[in-house]
Amino acid sequence: MDWLSSHKHPDRRTGLTYRYHPRSDAHSVALCRFVAEDLIRWTPALRDALEQSRLAFGKGPEPLTASVEVGQPRVVKSLSRVVMSCEAKSAMTEHAKSQPRIYDELSSSHEIIHQADPRALAAGVVVVNIAAEFVSPTRQVAGQPVTVTRHRQPHAAANMVSHLRGLPLRAETGGVGFDALGRLLAEGRGWSR
Repeated sequence: MDWLSSHKHPDRRTGLTYRYHPRSDAHSVALCRFVAEDLIRWTPALRDALEQSRLAFGKGPEPLTASVEVGQPRVVKSLSRVVMSCEAKSAMTEHAKSQPRIYDELSSSHEIIHQADPRALAAGVVVVNIAAEFVSPTRQVAGQPVTVTRHRQPHAAANMVSHLRGLPLRAETGGVGFDALGRLLAEGRGWSR
């Protein structure tokens, strides 16, 4: 979680530095990378496959790069199959408004991966902000005072977590749902001067 709290996204327009930006996928990419690195670190078979170039991980449809931790990075030009896919979402502000969108995006991710290959593992990670105040980059106007969104906590976060409990988990190959789903609670105001 050190990366999540130290990541910086400077905004030249307002002079603010954000820890999270809703228009950036940096947090999602980092969370999924941490999941993959943890699995590789604690699973000898996966670590061996990565070291022997039989396994790679990376972002999206771009060429995938192997982890630096297990040796020099290697670019993979094609894959025979996807073994695991990870989708990460964050609910930092407007929790109630974003519930349907986040639920639908997560639900679609496991459906897409399992339609492509029922043997593939579909993982999901959701970060829910529990802070009472949040400064969203999309609400700021240059030269104006900082706009702070206030949340009724812990109510807003609890409702989001409860809503996401409706996401299905599958118990076997061919089933419907995520193979693994994690929910993280984070207290972040989202910015600094």
